[in-house]
Amino acid sequence: MNLTPVENITTIDKSKLLVESSEIISKIESTWAKDKQFLYMLPKQKRNIGVQTYHANSLNGVHWSARVSDFKDFDSTAKSRYFKLLQKYILGSFTNNDLTHTHYEKEYIHELYDYDINKFDTPDNESASYLVQLFYKFQFPLKKRVFYEYVHVFKEDNSNDAYVVSLPISPKLLEKSEFNKEYVVGRYTSIEKISYDAESNDLKWIMCTCSTPGGSIPDWLTNMTINGAIAKDVPSFLNWVDTLEK
Repeated sequence: MNLTPVENITTIDKSKLLVESSEIISKIESTWAKDKQFLYMLPKQKRNIGVQTYHANSLNGVHWSARVSDFKDFDSTAKSRYFKLLQKYILGSFTNNDLTHTHYEKEYIHELYDYDINKFDTPDNESASYLVQLFYKFQFPLKKRVFYEYVHVFKEDNSNDAYVVSLPISPKLLEKSEFNKEYVVGRYTSIEKISYDAESNDLKWIMCTCSTPGGSIPDWLTNMTINGAIAKDVPSFLNWVDTLEK
């Protein structure tokens, strides 16, 4: 699992993909280099959310960054509430391609301004897969970016664990992938995991990613700044859902 684009989605073994994703996630806190912890105030909750960041210099040949939020300063009621909100809005619907993970992502990741989903597949009530073009707009003088991704969302049986896995794919796999000079093609792989233990009241939201923005931006600069970029998505999401549901 790295930045090599998938050329044929029929070659993706979903079981192996989830095993590899689980293995990567499980090693973040124990073996990856520990970086900065970010603290963000959640106004409606009147408390901070901590976001610990990590990195691995060469995992499958590329640089990875990660963030971990454990909600340790939240009481049991707040943890239970946020778990339900994470399930609803991070996983998205498994049956409605208008309410996917990507649909909700657009609401709190402000650089993501549009997307186009293709080949939505829901084999059961525990998973969903689709191909998607994602369109990002950054501050001047950076050009807009387009990413071509395969997204697989999965809930484990008899567990409160769930994953969202995104892999870069070849643009030719999408029908509407015609070249546009307005966009620079980027690539990323990401894994998100939501886990909640009702007995111990432990809630974690973990995300890791490797990426290249394409164009003239050097990868070393991306690697230097990505921790802050992925960390801010946590308060952005939590503040957004706090406006939707009590």
